[in-house]
Amino acid sequence: MYKLDELDQQIISWLGRDARISLSEIGRKLNLSHVAIRNRINNLCEKNIIKTAVLVNTLELNIEVVHLLIQTDGAASTRELIKRFEDCPRIIQMSTVLGQFDLIATVFAEDKHQLETLLRTCILRIPHGIRNVNVLCIGRMVSPPYFPVNFKLKHDNLTPCGLKCEECEEYKLEHCLGCPATSTYKGDLNFCFKPED
Repeated sequence: MYKLDELDQQIISWLGRDARISLSEIGRKLNLSHVAIRNRINNLCEKNIIKTAVLVNTLELNIEVVHLLIQTDGAASTRELIKRFEDCPRIIQMSTVLGQFDLIATVFAEDKHQLETLLRTCILRIPHGIRNVNVLCIGRMVSPPYFPVNFKLKHDNLTPCGLKCEECEEYKLEHCLGCPATSTYKGDLNFCFKPED
């Protein structure tokens, strides 16, 4: 287990306040050279202690976010759900939990209508494995109003969870914008990227 020293914690603190802060400025604040700061940050990244990320303001973009509390019928089903949705671009975060539920997934959608369709047709349309799901709709993200962007690779027409949007009735009726990871996506929030040729 990696032990953070005081300098590591100070660097993380400054990056947390403003990730755009220069290495030289952090170095001035901590009486170190920018090279020493860069080496420290690189080491923290290599040890998987920190990761640079882009956060999106849900209030400014009017993005809908919900927490799904999922109860499965056992450990095998929990593992299957994790594998199925680990590459879903709409899942902000997914965690196993102890207690009544087995998984918590935080999900975003472009608007309330898309969220309803997404929950009804994609996430909850699992043939087996889910016993119960509680959906907690977030009124607004108070502090902080940001969530991390889940960058994923762009696919042709098969979603990361194995569905085909063009075969879905909701998509055909234009009730659903489709999966952002596919070329059939019709929405504006497209954080997925194409693999380099």
